[in-house]
Amino acid sequence: MREQDVALWNEGDQAWEAGDWARAGRVFADLAARNPGDANEAAWWFNAALAHKNLRDWPSALELGRRAAALVEPGTGEPAFWNLGIAATALRDWATARQAWIDFGIDGIDPGEDSLEGYFGPVCIRLDPATTGEVVWGRRICPTRAVVLNVPMACDRRFGDVILHDGVPDGERVLNGHPVPVFDEIEVWQRSELPTWAVEVSAPDASDHEALHKLFASGKWGVEAGSAMNIICECCSHGSLAVRRTVPTGTRTMWLAAPADVARDLLARWRDEAPDRRTVGKLHTISAPSA
Repeated sequence: MREQDVALWNEGDQAWEAGDWARAGRVFADLAARNPGDANEAAWWFNAALAHKNLRDWPSALELGRRAAALVEPGTGEPAFWNLGIAATALRDWATARQAWIDFGIDGIDPGEDSLEGYFGPVCIRLDPATTGEVVWGRRICPTRAVVLNVPMACDRRFGDVILHDGVPDGERVLNGHPVPVFDEIEVWQRSELPTWAVEVSAPDASDHEALHKLFASGKWGVEAGSAMNIICECCSHGSLAVRRTVPTGTRTMWLAAPADVARDLLARWRDEAPDRRTVGKLHTISAPSA
């Protein structure tokens, strides 16, 4: 390798360590373009694509990812295909995304240009990992997207948001003995139209609160008790953590995801089923869709 290319490689590594993704992306793409056929060419294109993924520069990540994927063997679980699938999904380029998942080695995906929507199992998502890192449950609808099934409480996310998430698990949650991976959010792929509300309700028995949960769960709405949120240390969040569902009692702040008229109607129905022991306070807006 030429001396100037060795210096360029060192520059790329230094930029990478510093988190200077723009410079790292330029350097590794330059290295790959200057040294076609080099044993490191695929890795350089991969690093260039990954740097632009970190920048959320999806058109560049897609273009560079195609170059990286062209140099590796399909069906072998090569991460170049996974990152290409992420970039293509971010851009809603379904033909490229589908082919990337097929080339990665995922069964059950057909070529085509239609949106990839399916059921890929339960998943946990770490929302806004750079700040709050709130972990919620979701339904995975493709290898890199999940629908939020909790009502987030610590960050500006909503029940029903579709989240573009990373492909390497960063922790796990264990529910009823079954491990579920935690993936870090990359970005909000599609924003939910449902507002988030907070309301104080009071009822003496767990059965009362269970009835409220069932009322909201019967539609496409969300409900959480504020007490359901557990504050844990970062180390535990990124490790393996056993979880269990608890039903609150007494007076609790509930977080709701539903249109205002639906939320008020369901709360009134719940209260009127046992008015002698159930009370409902005033709805407070937490997060409303943009006008």
